[in-house]
Amino acid sequence: MTHSGMQRHPTQQKPDCMSGGVSPAKVRSGGLAVLLGCTLLMGCSKPPGADYFPVTEGSRWLYKVISEKDNTTEISEQQLSINRVSTWDGKTIIVRRSEVADNIGIEYWLRPTDKGIERIAQQVDLQERAMLDDKPRTVLKFPLKQGESWIVPTVPFAIMRTNENPRELKYSKTLLMTHTVERMDATVTVAAGTFKNCAEIVGRGDITMYADPVSGFKKIPIINTEIYCPGVGLVRLERSEELNGAFFSGGKIVMELTAFDIR
Repeated sequence: MTHSGMQRHPTQQKPDCMSGGVSPAKVRSGGLAVLLGCTLLMGCSKPPGADYFPVTEGSRWLYKVISEKDNTTEISEQQLSINRVSTWDGKTIIVRRSEVADNIGIEYWLRPTDKGIERIAQQVDLQERAMLDDKPRTVLKFPLKQGESWIVPTVPFAIMRTNENPRELKYSKTLLMTHTVERMDATVTVAAGTFKNCAEIVGRGDITMYADPVSGFKKIPIINTEIYCPGVGLVRLERSEELNGAFFSGGKIVMELTAFDIR
């Protein structure tokens, strides 16, 4: 056992399926609609792939994050948690919170359906209310199987300006990324344990930038690899945005699961 009651465990765990009821409430008003076990994802008969993204309230995941950008390497901890389960617009939503020490947190509104997990809104701690996305963004597509793909908008996370502010390019550039399920039999070993029969999902996109006067405009590939394991969720993520130029620098971000507590 680790701090906060989370586990470093060599084998996968699956949450119990429990019965429960719905209390009609809106997230904006602060009310909680407790929705347990069987009611979360269309009952105990879950769509293929649902086990790869646990959504039980109170579940937590702790990650070691290694960021190589701006010619420096930083190591930090990030925690994801299912903060609450509620309803919005008459449908179930899962509120997943992301926190990094000494930084503001952010909450994502996720909507589980028989076709997958969608993100519909996000809220930074400094905001009074959540901001709805222009349209739902697919996080995972069901059924989760090799060869399935989907497209979502994203931003660069590691590319930095060398001489301008804001230095982070994510505030001004967006791109479309195609995610493809490359395999369903991946094995991954991280601090939290060794996990088998995992889904490896690779996202590919590119962004055109003026690198420098010599190279001119260049198409910069951005590759995002995520590994989801049944009964656990996201175990590893690697984001590669390689670029070296006079005006911009790229880098890589790696997240690896160190502990988890599935409720």
